[in-house]
Amino acid sequence: MVAKRELASARVLARTFHEHHPEIAFVVLLADEVEGRFDPRHEPFELVLLDQLALPGSAALRFRYPRRTLSFALTPFFLRHLLSRGRSRLLFLKQESLVLGSLRGAYQALAESPILLTPHLTEPLSGPGAIDRELSVLLAGTHNAGCVGVGDQPEASRFLDWWCDRVSTHGHHDVAAGFHHEQRWLDLVPAYFPGACLLRGLGDNVGHWNLPERRIEIAGGRVLAGGEPCRLFRFSGYDPARPERVTTHSDRLATSDLGEARAIFDGYRRLLFEAGHEEASRWTYAWDRFDDGTPIPELAREAFRELGEEVASFGDPFETGGAGSFRAWLGSPAEEWAATAPALSRFWHVVWRRRTDLRRAFPDPTGSDRDRFLAWVRSSGRTEHPGGEHLLPGGPP
Repeated sequence: MVAKRELASARVLARTFHEHHPEIAFVVLLADEVEGRFDPRHEPFELVLLDQLALPGSAALRFRYPRRTLSFALTPFFLRHLLSRGRSRLLFLKQESLVLGSLRGAYQALAESPILLTPHLTEPLSGPGAIDRELSVLLAGTHNAGCVGVGDQPEASRFLDWWCDRVSTHGHHDVAAGFHHEQRWLDLVPAYFPGACLLRGLGDNVGHWNLPERRIEIAGGRVLAGGEPCRLFRFSGYDPARPERVTTHSDRLATSDLGEARAIFDGYRRLLFEAGHEEASRWTYAWDRFDDGTPIPELAREAFRELGEEVASFGDPFETGGAGSFRAWLGSPAEEWAATAPALSRFWHVVWRRRTDLRRAFPDPTGSDRDRFLAWVRSSGRTEHPGGEHLLPGGPP
């Protein structure tokens, strides 16, 4: 799944996949709108649009999660859709990946097992930082959601139904509360669905989380990981604008420290730019604005999630017309601050409640700190939370 701005990574993945499996269809879900930016007929993959999934509550799902998180949350819905269209074995690969060898072993495993998972780590770590790295994996999830397989079997269908149900409302990122997008839910799969199998090869899912243990060698045009043929290389968190860093998720590794693996990162970066990364990275996301064109503040999405089932009363959360819209609710006075004159909106109450720095700076926003907090809202606040200026006391300036 990709939004438009990640289209280059999908192109690279599709092309490298077809170098090894030209006979297998490669399908991409667009978690966005085309908006005339590219022609799906000319892409190296079959494109599925979100409307084709016919998801109940699609508008709420698109509003609940920001761009990247939405694409993660759509994973089980996409797999379920493809199974319903007659696909027998599906191998899901997250877009920031490079296929370097045959994935036949994964497909063979799916002929015997209904669910295929790939663990981040396959043996205990040792040496400096080992415990910290293992703790990081525990926080992010034991299994990597960038490579998941399902077959057309009842247990796989039950797994996807369960996963869809969980991420439809609980697929966000809040490590302290136990959420790491769609990935943490996979920890429960081996216990809930005993038919699941693990892909444990050293070359099956190489990424920043296991690179130190899987020494990369390049010989005769072949890439080896820990002495085994490398089949799938992941670039989770890699930013081609900052090629000196392996991932934005950790500062533990620099590409200059990778030895022969650095050539893989350099090659991937080159492929991204050849595939149109520079242009695509400037494209806007279709669902980051209300229907009148004003930006949706990130914390407005959090407020939407916090309301749970109550959000059904708003209808389409992107619509701004009428007193019963979600944006009207955001701009209405917060009950907790009703005595403030002018009354601060629910949105700015969410901002104050979510930010410890604001609670420290303005501990009494309805009393002695009211004027200073209002001044911050009208100056720094409106720039730090784009779109919030339309939810200021008394409306936009």
